[in-house]
Amino acid sequence: MRPLVEKISPDVGSSFHIQKYVTKHECALDYWHHHPEYELVYVHQGKAELCIGNYLSNFQDGVLLFIGPNIPHQPFLKSGEDHNFEIVLQLKEDFMGEGFFEKPELAQIKQLFERAKQGIIFGKETKERSEEMLLNILTADPFKRLVLLLDFLHELTTSSDYKIINSNAASLAI
Repeated sequence: MRPLVEKISPDVGSSFHIQKYVTKHECALDYWHHHPEYELVYVHQGKAELCIGNYLSNFQDGVLLFIGPNIPHQPFLKSGEDHNFEIVLQLKEDFMGEGFFEKPELAQIKQLFERAKQGIIFGKETKERSEEMLLNILTADPFKRLVLLLDFLHELTTSSDYKIINSNAASLAI
């Protein structure tokens, strides 16, 4: 089955999209799909099957993922169990403007985006450190959201607690 293309728009007054879902019914997608944006997904406590490109696995106690453009995947939040939620952050590679990540100070973030093109699953320690930062991004005013996002991306670059999940990157050009 060919994945459907999801259309994503940045939030009003923002260069990226971020949303919190408490139940799988809040997320309109329930099918195999892809999109040209990068997607960072944090699932708090849930458990489900991961189906991302050619990677199949399960997670038991939540997950933190960063997947690149056009990697087909299934939705991640599978149940509306108590105390479970998902935060999805979607952004284009040039969300800060063309050439922004070419600055020497941002080389590590540029490398993070390169790794995400194959998909990254972060370990438990990084996932647990990420929750508060993502919740802060979610609720901040637009300027602060952007600053917090850059800080969060930098935090992810310092983690050695990750694995590449799609070494033979399966992505679709649109």
